[in-house]
Amino acid sequence: MKSNAKVKKRFKAGAFFGRFFLYLFLIMLAILCFTPFYIMIINATRPSFEIMQGPSLIPGSNIVQNYKNLMIATPIWRGFLNSFIIAISSTILSGILEH
Repeated sequence: MKSNAKVKKRFKAGAFFGRFFLYLFLIMLAILCFTPFYIMIINATRPSFEIMQGPSLIPGSNIVQNYKNLMIATPIWRGFLNSFIIAISSTILSGILEH
């Protein structure tokens, strides 16, 4: 009976380490997936010459000026409106065609 208990403990320890490494891998994968979005948000706060110098993990102080330049240079709200129209129409059509 003692040998049977040792086998069960060893099996549980193996399952623990297997889960531990699985979760560690999944956490690293999540960090890898979210890093480009984080860098994109950070770069939105930096001036152009700082972006050209390379990636940084620290936000800049030009977020207001960068968004003013965005509003002047591109019709961003028109793009949002187009996306909204496509999303609503495809949702309505998929609801109608499904039934």
